[in-house]
Amino acid sequence: MKNLSKETKKKIKLIAGLVLLAAFFAVGLYFTLRKTPDFEYRAADGAVTLEQYVGKGTEVVIPTELDGLPVTAIGRFCFSGCSEVTSVEIPESIRSISIYAFEDCKALTQIELPQSLTEIAAGAFMNSGLTSVEIPESVAAIREFAFKGCGELESVSLPEGLLIIEREAFAGCAKLSGVELPELMAQVGSGAFMGCASIESIVFPNFTTSPDNENDERISVEPFTFKDCTALKTVELTGETYWIDEQAFAGCTALEQVISEGGCWVGERAFSGCTSLKSFDFGGVDNGWVREYAFENCTALENVFSTRNLMIIYEGAFSGCSALKGIELGGRLVEIGDKAFDGCKSLTVYASDGSVGANYARQHGITVRELGA
Repeated sequence: MKNLSKETKKKIKLIAGLVLLAAFFAVGLYFTLRKTPDFEYRAADGAVTLEQYVGKGTEVVIPTELDGLPVTAIGRFCFSGCSEVTSVEIPESIRSISIYAFEDCKALTQIELPQSLTEIAAGAFMNSGLTSVEIPESVAAIREFAFKGCGELESVSLPEGLLIIEREAFAGCAKLSGVELPELMAQVGSGAFMGCASIESIVFPNFTTSPDNENDERISVEPFTFKDCTALKTVELTGETYWIDEQAFAGCTALEQVISEGGCWVGERAFSGCTSLKSFDFGGVDNGWVREYAFENCTALENVFSTRNLMIIYEGAFSGCSALKGIELGGRLVEIGDKAFDGCKSLTVYASDGSVGANYARQHGITVRELGA
């Protein structure tokens, strides 16, 4: 470059600048937002993502190709707020429906999802007007808030290959009933079916997972999972051991029966306000816990079984259980919290003389009987 003339150097710089400008122009053209009468879209990596629906029609057909490229994704918020759209035909080329894509589509009552989908993204159909939906066999995960607030949703078909339902995925679907959870699931997130006031029964799958400790083999019913499912009458827990977390079934006022094939640790306010629950079996739990106000105001609760191996009964655990007749407290019990049996007017405690259970009962004016063999 030192031996080049000033004029030659200027020409080289000019050419380099033009090449760079052309490159920037090409990249901009490649990623720029394009438009049809119905959609704004982007093309990248040999495929098209629909960014926004701008059409006026209420019955929408998504194209399989644009500019000779396959349409593979419905982008974020693409149809969000399109309150007059009644139907959307989705081709098999679609592999991804992004977050909140159909949020607040109040008139959208039916949609057929393609078998090419692998997940339902967060908030994808939140607050939409869907009345039923069949999740394709290809879907392994339903992300958080995916169908939250779909007040008209009456039925959902879940595939056998579904592994994950994230938090509040179906929360507030007040008309949803007949939910069948696949046997091979790995996670049902917190509040997943909270406020689903038409679900009458549920069989909880036998999967092993713990959100906090991968070595914990207890099956977790996450916080608020079925809270305020006011029509829920029967719960069947098919696994060996369960951790029923905070308010998992709180406010399930119709709940009469919890069938468990194994043992249960019961979390804070897990069954609070379950006023129809008549009995509960803790199963084969060793050194189990009953957390704060776990059965608070379960006014129909008469019998609790398999309680001899409980280690801690926390504050208010059975407070307001006015119909509770008896409880067996064994030698493993090391602590009973304040007001644990407050308002249990009919209660008799069966415990060995001098034990934590017997001493607590006598101190609080509760009838004590010797625990049999």
